[in-house]
Amino acid sequence: MSTDLLLDKRASTWVAPGGEPEWLRWFDELAELAAEERAARLAELARTQPELAARLARLFAADAEGPEGLSRPVAERAPVFVASAFVADAEPETPLPADRIGPYQLLALLGRGGMGEVFLAERADGAFEQRVALKLIKRGMDSEEIVRRFHRERQILARLEHPGIARLLDGGTAPDGRPYFVLELVEGEPIPSYCRRVKVSLEERLRLIIAACEAVDAAHRSLVVHRDLKPSNLLVTAEGQVKLLDFGIAKLLAETPEEWSTQHVGTPLTPAYAAPEQLLGEPVTMATDVYALGVILYELLTGRSPHPTGRSLATLARQDASEPTERPSAVLREADPKAADDEAGIPDRRRLARRVQGDLDTVVLAALHRDPARRYRSAADFGTDLQRFLAGRTVRARPDSALYRARKLVLRHKLAAAAMSAAVLSLVAGVAMSQREARIATAQAQRAERVKELLLSIFHEAAPEKGQGPELTARQILAVGSRRVEKELAQEPEVQAELLDALAQIDLSLGLYDAGSEAGRASLAGRRRLFGAGSAEAALSLTTLAEIEANRGHLDQAWRLAERTRPLLARHFGRESKEGLRLASIRLFLLGQRGEPDKALALGREMIARTRSRYGPRSVETGRWLYETAAILGDLSRFDEAQRAAQEGLAILEASPRASPLEVSFARRMLAELLATAGRREEAAAQYAAALAQQRAAVGPDHLEVAQTQIKYGFLLSEMRRYAEAERALRDAIRILEPLGHYDAGTARRYLGFCLMSEERYAEAEQELVAAERFLRQKVGEDHPLVWAARLSEGWARLRLGRLEEAERTLSQVVEHDEHHDPEGNEIRSALKYLGEVERRRGHAGQALALHRRAREIELKLFGTAAHLGVATSDYQIALDLLALGGRENLIAARRGIDPAIAFLRQSDPGHPRLDEFLVASGRIALAAGDRTRARQDLTEAVARLREHRGESHAATHEAAALLRRAG
Repeated sequence: MSTDLLLDKRASTWVAPGGEPEWLRWFDELAELAAEERAARLAELARTQPELAARLARLFAADAEGPEGLSRPVAERAPVFVASAFVADAEPETPLPADRIGPYQLLALLGRGGMGEVFLAERADGAFEQRVALKLIKRGMDSEEIVRRFHRERQILARLEHPGIARLLDGGTAPDGRPYFVLELVEGEPIPSYCRRVKVSLEERLRLIIAACEAVDAAHRSLVVHRDLKPSNLLVTAEGQVKLLDFGIAKLLAETPEEWSTQHVGTPLTPAYAAPEQLLGEPVTMATDVYALGVILYELLTGRSPHPTGRSLATLARQDASEPTERPSAVLREADPKAADDEAGIPDRRRLARRVQGDLDTVVLAALHRDPARRYRSAADFGTDLQRFLAGRTVRARPDSALYRARKLVLRHKLAAAAMSAAVLSLVAGVAMSQREARIATAQAQRAERVKELLLSIFHEAAPEKGQGPELTARQILAVGSRRVEKELAQEPEVQAELLDALAQIDLSLGLYDAGSEAGRASLAGRRRLFGAGSAEAALSLTTLAEIEANRGHLDQAWRLAERTRPLLARHFGRESKEGLRLASIRLFLLGQRGEPDKALALGREMIARTRSRYGPRSVETGRWLYETAAILGDLSRFDEAQRAAQEGLAILEASPRASPLEVSFARRMLAELLATAGRREEAAAQYAAALAQQRAAVGPDHLEVAQTQIKYGFLLSEMRRYAEAERALRDAIRILEPLGHYDAGTARRYLGFCLMSEERYAEAEQELVAAERFLRQKVGEDHPLVWAARLSEGWARLRLGRLEEAERTLSQVVEHDEHHDPEGNEIRSALKYLGEVERRRGHAGQALALHRRAREIELKLFGTAAHLGVATSDYQIALDLLALGGRENLIAARRGIDPAIAFLRQSDPGHPRLDEFLVASGRIALAAGDRTRARQDLTEAVARLREHRGESHAATHEAAALLRRAG
């Protein structure tokens, strides 16, 4: 029998769920009473503590039946399976052993199960400090069969590796010969009690079950079926992570039927969560665990079990499929609101019923189907359908239809749905205070219905069965929609203009700037004709166009549009309105991009003060402006202030019920960027990983925002030299973005090129960089900074491939372009540095030196310090230039440059491969200066590092070894 551990934080004591002293006290007290008096006392107790009364009733039923019941079929004796549900041991409490077990000192008894006891223990051998849960076979239970089962549980745990499964840490044999194993100590509470206490939203409840599905799926992939999933085996930690415990009665799918048949009789289980096939003694599969997860989800949604009250579990096990479980939404509507709120922890049950009705009803009932073949085949499939529900996609559990798919395609694009819903609502706004207003409202309602019909028909026409091939992309659907809006709403210009603005914003979110600009300009023209150039409607279209042009990199044009609409928005809406805040955010971005960070910072601080005053210091609006202003502080290299602002903004958004998980992930991503820039890469990587997890849970794995986070995360992983992970992240981003036609697919390819360059896969890198430039040129125009950044990277690849003429031509183009557009920016300093390498390799060391010194001057202004990898790399290049020029003074100057570069890397990143190159350069300088001792010292270290980083056969290793031999 299994024992599950739970830390009750309110009582600050460890208890075994169902094994509290309270039930034992009641059992002892009521056991002495006559049957009638006991029944009366139980009925009285049920009014205040129904769960305790129900447990006691089942305990007395088991007590009355006696051991002869074990010979009956499982389904008939299901009511006596109280051992697994309530830890109802009759033997006296075992005292703690006086001495240690292995390296662990036992501190407290946490719980007792059918065959084992679990202790709180801590490591006592001085190796390190660690508190654990130690499971030990009970005295008197160490029969051959029990020991075999105990070892079996340990074997199962040893093969399971997943963050959502309590880890096996150690194992061994106690001094008295009893086996034990040591588990990760999980401090948490069962999912239902966590949801009741925190009163979490429907989305968060579903995410908890999705996390449970992922943990169970990890077990399934290791060929393990848990077979006893229940709330006490699924704990939620203080960090909100779900942890799966207790594989005491798990089944290995790899076993033969003969092996399992000897163990099936008498196997303990929890009837309330057991699948019908378990109760009837039929074979168990992965679908058995799906059933238990379905029961838990049903309880989280409704506050009650899906099993009808007053019916035996034997009847339930044989229930025909024609007697379906009541839908969760129906239960929510029928229940007494006050009592049900206490059970489920959700205050508005009617609203929840509306959200559960339909797809989620179907998903839950599919998991609870009587026939295992009709359930989800695995926990992974169950979790995927829940994720699809959260993302607004079609769920696989329900029969598909054209109308259903069309509705879901609309809902899938959240920005489109929100903007279009706003358009519909604006059409029916107002109260009919007169007959004329009533006629106007009726006409608006008719137009709104017309819009909805049009939108549904657009998505319906995109369905595969309409003969257009596979499911169309969002880009294709939007193109069809734009054409139809312009054609079919020509006689309804107000509605047409509003929908064109909405379509422009959706195009913007997908990086479809040409289409967005076209739709936005059509909307602006229509609104000016209808309402005038100074109208509120025209101001909204101008804002959309400003945002599109800003993202295209047309900064001057975007600024003119933003400045033109600023007084209009202030007059019609107010600066702190939703519309005013949107424009201010665009202006903040533009000021940063235009090289005016001081003005951007002033705007950011002004908006923080304004939102604090109007919305409150802990408002979502304030949180947004804090993390947006943090980006500007980062651009100013004020990293401490930037991190504080980002952390404060993130904390506000995390605590606010109004902030969506997606928005929280934006703030987390900003914090990660700042941490990465400040060199705190491990912390940054953790924040990126957390942001990705939030985004995938909120919108699914294929969303635009997931891809954009993957790009930044992949770049950081490449910088951390985790190249395989970086390549996976960047290729996944490309997979998501290219079908959308989003310009950031080019950015992802460029960063993939960086990763391949770092792995010295130069030819592959050049291919990716050329593809990136071509893609970006199509999406954002010839003169966009991203296009020139990609061209710079191409020059770098050609330099490394030894194609010096091509490299010089490409890099010179970049320098010439940046001389006019950004003469002290990041791209020009890199282009100068690479161009200097080209000149030195062609024998023009003097020209190389001038280029590298200019690059270093730009870097000092950019970074505000000499303690930066970019400056150190310039010092390295300058040292090589001086070495190539020769002469005593140049060698002295080279030494003065290379030593600080080596010292910087030793302190900041001693494992960095660039340090290998710096040491080789130092050895060369020492040889040229006749300092063989220093040469041997640096080259010996360089050879060892190169062997480790690049291998014995690498050309750089051979070159350094040859120099070392020259040094004697």
